[in-house]
Amino acid sequence: MPAGGWVPDTTGVSDYEPENAGVEQSPSAQASLLATRVRSDLGHGFSISSVSEFAAAGCVVDRDVVLDDRADDVAFVRVLQLREPLNDGSFPLVGSSISRDQLTNGSVLLTAHADDNSLVTAVLARTDGLLVELQVRSRTGQDTSGWPTTFGTPPPTKFPVPSPVTVAQASMVIQNVAELSVTAT
Repeated sequence: MPAGGWVPDTTGVSDYEPENAGVEQSPSAQASLLATRVRSDLGHGFSISSVSEFAAAGCVVDRDVVLDDRADDVAFVRVLQLREPLNDGSFPLVGSSISRDQLTNGSVLLTAHADDNSLVTAVLARTDGLLVELQVRSRTGQDTSGWPTTFGTPPPTKFPVPSPVTVAQASMVIQNVAELSVTAT
């Protein structure tokens, strides 16, 4: 494990992009299982929009799942195996309520939500370098899909609608995904 952990508190944006570490593959059975598990854990009528997988030399580097629902809410999940540390600015942690917790198993949990609760984010980095990120936004939540270039966009002008998932729920979903990844990677 890198000195200081996989997600050191250094702020700023890392130029590391998981997609640059491999080529897109057809989604594996494990990626499909991930998508199904996240849909089930999220509830709220989410359905799977897309599943992507990036790999290098037979080792899966990145699995991404996008889900949406009839209310135009969107959820994005990324599961990747880190090979080098990422700073906490490498994720679109929107809002002024950002927290960082050290879990009893040595994992680091980052959570954030927009001030109007239209977007929630949870990131879990395990001691073995497995990282799980979940972001759920309502139809009025800031779209961070082009992070980091979309981060500076102004908030939506529509009346804010809260994310269908709370920070606590997002934290539970990523912990479940991390447990699943122990046996499915």
